[in-house]
Amino acid sequence: MSRFTDDLVFRRRGEPPPIHFDGILRRHLGVLHAPHAVALDAIREWLASNEPSPTLRRSLEESDFAAALQ
Repeated sequence: MSRFTDDLVFRRRGEPPPIHFDGILRRHLGVLHAPHAVALDAIREWLASNEPSPTLRRSLEESDFAAALQ
């Protein structure tokens, strides 16, 4: 697929848009400026009940949060 459509998802009206970048996820979780270990724990907890998009997965890998994906 094109790099512009690999995360294209359909959602119901009123649903929040999917999160595609680690900074947005960390801001959403309230750990944007937290120490790495705190942010990593928060991301792991979020991933326990949410499926990351391909773009979010790449963003986490590139931002030193790949350990959260395991």
